Amino acid sequence: MYNTVEGGNIMEQKTSGFAITALVTGIVGAVLAFIPVVRGLGLLCGIVATVFGSIALAKRKDKTISLVGLILGIVACVGSIIMIYLSINNAVKAINNGSGTFRDLVDEFKNEIEEGIEESKQDGSYDEFRKAIDDLKDSY
Repeated sequence: MYNTVEGGNIMEQKTSGFAITALVTGIVGAVLAFIPVVRGLGLLCGIVATVFGSIALAKRKDKTISLVGLILGIVACVGSIIMIYLSINNAVKAINNGSGTFRDLVDEFKNEIEEGIEESKQDGSYDEFRKAIDDLKDSY
């Protein structure tokens, strides 16, 4: 791209669009990586920053801006992956070992379903239900 200056001389643009894009998406990605709801967007911005920073470095334009964008992109990717892993790990621990409210809810739901099945077997409606399910399977 070219810019014109006041005297009508045409000079080559000094900043690379790839380098600026890498820098901006790297900054945004590094910030988003540590915000719980939008960590996936932080990872996406980090990937974009890494790609654009690499392209700008390969073109040998704006080495400093390209390198900073590339480094921030890598930080955003690594930070997002670590934070997503920790979030999932904590959620699994809370479900398995937490205060018991979720596990109690699941166990109660399971018991109600089992009781309902036993009652339906006793009054004969279970056989009707199974027949309706089998008919649906046959129709597909």
